[in-house]
Amino acid sequence: MSSGSVYDDCKCSPGELMNLTLPSYCYSPTGSDCDWYEDCLEKQYSCENTEAADAIKFSKIFCDLYTDHFDKFSSIGESWVDHARRCMQVQLAPILHPANQQTCQSLKEMALKSYFPSCYLKPSENNSISFCNLPMKDRWTVFWTVKGAMVDGKSTSIKWLFAIIAYCNTSHDQNHLRKFAFTFERHHLSRRKRTPAQFNWTTQHETEIGNTLANSRMWKEKGVVWYAVAVQSQKNNDTNYEIGMVIAEQKMLI
Repeated sequence: MSSGSVYDDCKCSPGELMNLTLPSYCYSPTGSDCDWYEDCLEKQYSCENTEAADAIKFSKIFCDLYTDHFDKFSSIGESWVDHARRCMQVQLAPILHPANQQTCQSLKEMALKSYFPSCYLKPSENNSISFCNLPMKDRWTVFWTVKGAMVDGKSTSIKWLFAIIAYCNTSHDQNHLRKFAFTFERHHLSRRKRTPAQFNWTTQHETEIGNTLANSRMWKEKGVVWYAVAVQSQKNNDTNYEIGMVIAEQKMLI
């Protein structure tokens, strides 16, 4: 481990042996073993059916990008993925120590913070490659590949990744993308017997609307990938919602 948080040496009494229940390699990950998330992190933290579990799953899928999909990336992209996946494990390894136990909520927050800005903008001291400096195709390949593997479009981690792409966004090299915005009247989205004022917008509605549109246009059969997200707009009011969608042809990502 070349970097990460440093904690006080005197977490235990002199002569006391720490009860390390995990294999020794768990505490000093190399980044090349993607099973680390299941063999180490998930064994230490039982956070099933929480957003922490979602973050761990995302991290595992991201780690597998290097071995399962490296041929889709440029040489610069391959180097960035390899360094970033190691950085993410190094950032999380300290919480495996018995003296630094976390809750599932704090685990989720630490995992999300390891994505941005730490491991996405500067994955290592010796590697100046930032996610924002990657070719646009590499950035979207990361996004579409991870989103496809996550299945659940409501994932908080996917929303973070989309936000990072927006943070790095440049106007060039986006010919494979199409962007749309749709406005829906609030009463059409309200459940039966609910007034518009009682309707609470959630990420579930973004996904449901996107799925409905994708199914009606047979995007999956046509090799089209998509992502829907609520748009923050000054035009929005108490009666309308605006959904932004980004779509791309899978063949353009290969």
